[in-house]
Amino acid sequence: MQACFNSVMNNTTSPLVRVQGAAMIAAPLLLVASSASYAAGGGIGADQLGGTIQIYAMAAFALALLGVTRTLEHAKPRAAAVLSVMAVLGAAGGVAYGVDAVHTAVHPEGPIDAMTAGPLILNAPGLTFPLSLIGIGITLATSGVASRWSGYLLVAGGVLFPLSRIPGIVQLALVSDLIILAGLAPLGWAILRGGATGTVAWQRGAFATAPIAALVAALAVPAVAGAQSGPPPPPPPVAMTAEFAALRTRFEPMTPAQVQAAGYVIPAPVCVSSPLGGMGYHAMHFARHAQQFQSGRMDPTNPPILLIGGDGRVIGLEWEANQRAAPQVLFGQAVRILSGHEGLEEPHYMLHAYFRPNGQVLFADFDPAVTCPPPGTLPAGYQIAQPGAPGAQVAAPSVQVQLPRTGIPASPSALPWLLAIASVTGIAGAVGAVAAKLRRRH
Repeated sequence: MQACFNSVMNNTTSPLVRVQGAAMIAAPLLLVASSASYAAGGGIGADQLGGTIQIYAMAAFALALLGVTRTLEHAKPRAAAVLSVMAVLGAAGGVAYGVDAVHTAVHPEGPIDAMTAGPLILNAPGLTFPLSLIGIGITLATSGVASRWSGYLLVAGGVLFPLSRIPGIVQLALVSDLIILAGLAPLGWAILRGGATGTVAWQRGAFATAPIAALVAALAVPAVAGAQSGPPPPPPPVAMTAEFAALRTRFEPMTPAQVQAAGYVIPAPVCVSSPLGGMGYHAMHFARHAQQFQSGRMDPTNPPILLIGGDGRVIGLEWEANQRAAPQVLFGQAVRILSGHEGLEEPHYMLHAYFRPNGQVLFADFDPAVTCPPPGTLPAGYQIAQPGAPGAQVAAPSVQVQLPRTGIPASPSALPWLLAIASVTGIAGAVGAVAAKLRRRH
């Protein structure tokens, strides 16, 4: 097997072979730099510099992984063909995620993954990238054409890649990147130095590239270690404008009876919360909400939603409008498009305003000062009501129903990830079928 590999790669004067060998070193180095930039900037998937570096990293990965699959062609021709397709598709997904990171950093109100085509643009090809690493790693480790250590490391890096990127854990992302670097860089070095990539050549490549990896780690670790763990802090409260102060004077003193008499009803005993804080209960004025949402014009004098605390007090106001509306500014705040939520899955404009002491207001999705009572309970003085006249109210259940306290999800619904998982599962099944057939032949 090793002889087959050497017959393919021993002509290191070939420009293509040299480019692919260099890409095996450059691609993971660029990926480390991308993760460090994400850590120092807006986080994974939301930084201009990190996204830009990721675009070039994934372009280099396309060359690097095609170089590796080329080495597998004589020993595992069908597996090499399937893995080449996966590698190109995965690299394209990585490029798309890099573009999304740049776009999200500039336009946080409209991320690409919130679009209808998000699953096809990002999710499915993006998940194919780590699967291609795992597939290539397994084939390297079992084919005998190169050192098994490269295969083992690529499998480990491929497993950690989505485990770090999906939840946005930059520290784990750096570990994943360094493991991928340790798996690919010695191969690239060995190819550049003579083409043979057996255990001895791999060890020489590992020793040669270890100082590079150590230097990169020394530069990247401080940025990643200094990255904030957990959710980002909310923006600071600001002084109220005269227009908002008039609204606060009008709504904050309202009793539950006055809120409901004004046409606001709580349709379900759900207090919305997240690790960022709470929103409280949503008292909806369905007629105002429908009119403003459908027209796309928010009325600053008539909020369609009142935010209610666990004690029944009005703690804030909320406006919503459909995403096709023109950008809007309310009370000096640019209203952002955010991902949908239960009951209104499509992305849409949302502005939350929470009352704060000393004439201040917090414009944020969640208020860290807001906490929720046990699930299934209603604030004192309120009843559950369905859309329509307040007279349609029914008494709240005396049994505390264990409803989950939910926040706004990262995407409009679970559909994008379900489609992505289904697509990747299909690709993985095809790879498994090819591998099984090859085993039967040998």
